Amino acid sequence: MKLSKIFFLTMSFFLLLSALLAFTHKSHQLMAGEGGATQEQIQLIDQEITELKEMKRGYESRAIRHENLGQMMQFESEYTLETRRHFQLAEQNREMAQKLQDDIDQLEQKKQDLLKRKRRLSIY
Repeated sequence: MKLSKIFFLTMSFFLLLSALLAFTHKSHQLMAGEGGATQEQIQLIDQEITELKEMKRGYESRAIRHENLGQMMQFESEYTLETRRHFQLAEQNREMAQKLQDDIDQLEQKKQDLLKRKRRLSIY
């Protein structure tokens, strides 16, 4: 009778230990998988940020060009409508550049959140 109790306790201990090891191994695999996915997400965000910055630069340069044209034409009476149109285009381009900057800021924040999450996962 005493032998069966020891056998039962030993067997239950090893079953519990093997279940715990399997669980921790599976959780480490999941964390490693999330880390890889997180790295891919970070790379995609970096690419998108680069593209948005290039687009923003284009809008800013067009805004400067239209403003310069408007300033050159503003003192000539025959170019009144064109002057106004260039200033409007400059303002529209600045607004687009600001919208792109807002998108860039959101992506930068998302990237920072992913990096924090990746650091937390790597700790475990």
